[in-house]
Amino acid sequence: MQHYLATGVAGSGGAGADEGAVAQPVDEGAVAQPVGDAEHAPDAPGTPTIHAWLGGDAALNRLTEVFYGHVLEDPVLAPVFAGMDDEHPRHVAQWLAEVFGGPEAYTAERGGHPHMASRHLGRGITERQRRRWVDLLQDSADEVGLPADPEFRAVFLSYIE
Repeated sequence: MQHYLATGVAGSGGAGADEGAVAQPVDEGAVAQPVGDAEHAPDAPGTPTIHAWLGGDAALNRLTEVFYGHVLEDPVLAPVFAGMDDEHPRHVAQWLAEVFGGPEAYTAERGGHPHMASRHLGRGITERQRRRWVDLLQDSADEVGLPADPEFRAVFLSYIE
């Protein structure tokens, strides 16, 4: 059985997580091995971050490219993203990477959470659009082959919700 630990990675966090925390999978029976790289939670040596679990930056770039390709063709979401910058999928991949415990490129290049929040305030996004965004991102995760196990998907969904 796995449990999820909070880390200090900045982000919106999932249901029940402390503000700014990212859930981490922990296998109760695993023997922790000291690891000094950024792909592992600082409070649980040897435990991969969500970023590592899903396949890292390459997987997130594939996800956002596929996702935003579908968004532009979706009758519910296309109006929201009309005129979207060509770099938007890459920026979202960077944001997700950081939230999931990966490199802090979004903060370094874009200004972190305050910048992201400023880009979404006042957009008048409806509940129907929000739900469609979540559903289409989950469908895109299937399409690009992100892990399909229920534990990963529960964590993934808690963050994209």
